[in-house]
Amino acid sequence: MAEVEGVDISFEPRAKDFIELHDQVEESLALLSSLESFLGTFQKDLTAVSGHISDLQSRSREFDTRLQGRRNVFSNISQLVSSITIPPELALTILDEPVSDAWIPAIQQLETLIVSISAHASGIHLDGLSAPRQPKSKAAKDLEGVVEGLRITAATKIRTKFLSLINPIRTSLTTNIQVLQTTLFINKYLPLYRFLQRRAHPTADEIKNTYMRCTKLYYETGMRRYTRSLGHIKAKIAEAATLIGAPSTATSGPQDSKVDDGRLAHGKMDGPGVILAYQADEKTFTAPSEALFRSSVLVLLDNASAEYAFIRHFFKVEEFKSPEPILPSFSSPTSTPTPQQQQQQQQQQQRQRRREEKKQGGDDDDELERTRRKSVFDSVPPSPIPPRNALTRSQSRVVSFSADGQQSSADDRKDKEHEKASIAIWKQIFDPVIPYVQTLITSLITPPPPLIPLLTMIRLSDAVLKESNFRGCVPLEEFFLGLRFQLWPLFQKQMSDNVESLKKLVDGGGAAGVTLAGMFSAGSKGNVKDEVVHLVAARYATLFSSVIALSEDEEEVMLFSNLQRMRQELNRLIMTQASKMKDPAQSATFTSTLCGSLLHFISSGERLNTHPKAQAELSFWREREEQAQRRLASTRK
Repeated sequence: MAEVEGVDISFEPRAKDFIELHDQVEESLALLSSLESFLGTFQKDLTAVSGHISDLQSRSREFDTRLQGRRNVFSNISQLVSSITIPPELALTILDEPVSDAWIPAIQQLETLIVSISAHASGIHLDGLSAPRQPKSKAAKDLEGVVEGLRITAATKIRTKFLSLINPIRTSLTTNIQVLQTTLFINKYLPLYRFLQRRAHPTADEIKNTYMRCTKLYYETGMRRYTRSLGHIKAKIAEAATLIGAPSTATSGPQDSKVDDGRLAHGKMDGPGVILAYQADEKTFTAPSEALFRSSVLVLLDNASAEYAFIRHFFKVEEFKSPEPILPSFSSPTSTPTPQQQQQQQQQQQRQRRREEKKQGGDDDDELERTRRKSVFDSVPPSPIPPRNALTRSQSRVVSFSADGQQSSADDRKDKEHEKASIAIWKQIFDPVIPYVQTLITSLITPPPPLIPLLTMIRLSDAVLKESNFRGCVPLEEFFLGLRFQLWPLFQKQMSDNVESLKKLVDGGGAAGVTLAGMFSAGSKGNVKDEVVHLVAARYATLFSSVIALSEDEEEVMLFSNLQRMRQELNRLIMTQASKMKDPAQSATFTSTLCGSLLHFISSGERLNTHPKAQAELSFWREREEQAQRRLASTRK
């Protein structure tokens, strides 16, 4: 108790401190309660702030989405504005400057604007019918009148330019029409005419009709004068057909004695050059009938095929190809592009890549077509149309397998329509020209020329027909086919007449009435002179060697069957003439000499040692010679 009291007594002096400490504790507890209340309020406020931050983040994302939409709209509007804006330089070129090289890119730009403004004004998507319809543009609608005025002005100036280019063809024959077609019409101003075909079709038709009238007059006048000059040269020729069994006359011609390789060369495409018109004015100038025939058909072939190639290329209607996609795909300003819109954008990018591939590889097949053409007017490029029933590589890249048949059919149909139109234009020009050539050829074969010149004409007509087909000049093939059908019956009749003349000579009845009277001796009507037999053999050898030199097909049945008939009659003539000789040695010598002469003459040609028909001919006469020599040897024993 005393200890407790002592303790209490010891703490008494510090009671005040304890009381203050107690008050402080109470105050601290009060502060802690207040802090606890404040922290609870702060937590509530912090939760509210966190909610505001989340709301701000959501609004920020919405603003970002709207900004992206505005950027997409800005890009599309920028593309729209650039695609319908008419540059002042373009308007000044069309309105103030004459047609020149500067017009080529200007016209292409103008046509791009025409297509673009029209598409925007009507809301049609040019990338395909499956694309969604676009909203119409009032700005583009307002510009339609302006661009229409530029189109009319451009068409008027281009029309005047082309008519001025065509005028020299109408006024002078000295105009080099092929150079004009190549350097100006095709290499320089072809894009301008393509523009007229698509944007001013009546004007393009007017230029085409004017061109047809002028070129028809040009070719008709030129061919009339040229064939008239060849007719003057033909009047100097005095060469008539001589039957193989007829007597030698002054007009028998060189074919009686030897093969004239110079004249046979007229039967080939790579033979001598054509006769020029001014040469007809030279009094001493002459040319054989086959040279006149060659000149007329080659001049017709070169001019007609070059003109047809130009027509197919220049007057071909081609669709306009826009260099870039014109209409943008508008997206919602408050949302990102939908998957469908993204797919459409990818399709547009694929189409653009295909267009670029076409530009890089689309003309490869056309180059093959250019190499097929061969003409004295090689500077005129042919039609770039690929071979019929074939797709170009650029088309095969675009056309899917399922649609390939339909696309090919459509291309074939377009090619046929274009070919039909090209033939119609060509006929308008050359139908009045061909009769002049036909008239000259008729005069050359009336009366029929000798066998060898006639066969030379036939060979050349066959070669020209092949060349016309090779050059793709379809409408000219009909004329050369008719020419072939006109010449072959004449040749067949000539061959039959010659065989018949030999037969009559052997039978002693005369080959051509009184023309053979000089071949018989005065005392004996049926006694043919030995000189006549030698002459007939020489004519046959010349004819056979010439036929071999002109033949291309070893199996020409009609030609070599006639020669075989003629050979049989010649062999019969030799045997008959030898049998009339009383001396067996003289008869065998006569036969051996004639057969040896035939062998020597026939074996002297270039192709005669390799041609199968020539080998058979040599074997025939060699056998006859050996038989005669054996008879001669037996008589000497």
